[in-house]
Amino acid sequence: MHLPFLEFLAAIPEKLTTSHVVGEVNGLAKSRLKLYGPESRVFWNGSIDLLMRWNFDERLVALLDFAQDSADEIVRAGVVDIGLIRLAQRSGAVLITGDERTLAPLAREQGVDCELLRNLL
Repeated sequence: MHLPFLEFLAAIPEKLTTSHVVGEVNGLAKSRLKLYGPESRVFWNGSIDLLMRWNFDERLVALLDFAQDSADEIVRAGVVDIGLIRLAQRSGAVLITGDERTLAPLAREQGVDCELLRNLL
């Protein structure tokens, strides 16, 4: 991971995420990074330590709280992205993403202040 990216994240005063994102990271660590056994433990120990030091706030955005009104959006962007949009709406937070194809346009359509990561680094 690049130092400027970590410095950028460290400077954000309130860091919010959803349980859906944590689950997605777990899946990506296995499928893309091929982390298993000892490597997976090192990854998660380091990740948990960092998230605790940064006071990351992991919030549950329950699917059933938004699914009925969001079925078309879920099909378009997925549960993880819609959960992030709902969290940003509820908390009034800026949504920061690298996904300029799907998440950013949908978030903006829904009135969420959304910034592209590449524009902030």
